[in-house]
Amino acid sequence: MKKIISIASIAILFSQVSFAENTRTTYTSPITYNFKPSNEVSPDLVAKTTTETTIPTQSKTKNNIKEAAKVETSNVAKAEPSNSESKTEGSYAGLDLFGTKTTLGIKNVFTPAVCTQDCTFEDKPALTNNSYGLGLTYKYAFNFNNFFIAPGIFFEQNNYQAVQEIGSLKRLQIKNRYGVRSDFGYDIGRFAPYLTIGYAEVSYRSRSSSKAYGYDLLSSVRNGINGNVFYGAGLKFNLTSSLSLNTEYNFQKVALKSTISPRSRFYLVREDFLTRMDTVKAGLYYKF
Repeated sequence: MKKIISIASIAILFSQVSFAENTRTTYTSPITYNFKPSNEVSPDLVAKTTTETTIPTQSKTKNNIKEAAKVETSNVAKAEPSNSESKTEGSYAGLDLFGTKTTLGIKNVFTPAVCTQDCTFEDKPALTNNSYGLGLTYKYAFNFNNFFIAPGIFFEQNNYQAVQEIGSLKRLQIKNRYGVRSDFGYDIGRFAPYLTIGYAEVSYRSRSSSKAYGYDLLSSVRNGINGNVFYGAGLKFNLTSSLSLNTEYNFQKVALKSTISPRSRFYLVREDFLTRMDTVKAGLYYKF
């Protein structure tokens, strides 16, 4: 009985093995995998990687350029004055370089003992000469909707000296000019044209002498001060919010006198230097 059971068990086990062998099938995947060595890289992968790396780099570079442009633009904007900063208002101090064309005429004034009617005579021709110097100016500007008024004071150091001989030797030296002034103008962006009017005193030294047979018959030396009003026009240009460049023209007429020595007053009282001063100046001004 035991032998029969053992034989049946062996038969069943053998049948199961045969069934498994018969039902085994081979599966072929439709996807083919191509494996390459690790040291070789696909060109497509390289191109993709390069593109992905280049795009962020280019984007970063463009952003850096934009940021640099913004910084540069902001710096330029800070250097250039805005409309509010271009207004002519507040305190200004400036250094001027100027040139003056001086036209000089001589007027002789005689005593009534010599002439019975008109006792003044002007010598011709007039003498014209040029000189150069430096000046200082301070002014304070008030602004009313771009219209401004800027009263101020100024001082100019001149080196003018003229010698003219028309029957006698006449010498004039202009030392300096100083006075008060007021500008009236209008702001147009960074430009500001203006008119100016003022009063200036002229410090001078004059000498007159008349010679006959090598001797001084009439001689006079005088240090004096005389003044008159002057008029002009100018243009201010704002370089920055604090610095501006001024150009200006003004003219003044003034009589600079020389008194004749008392011993010679029997016929000639004095000589007057009729002076016209045409001044062109350029200055750098600081606003504070």
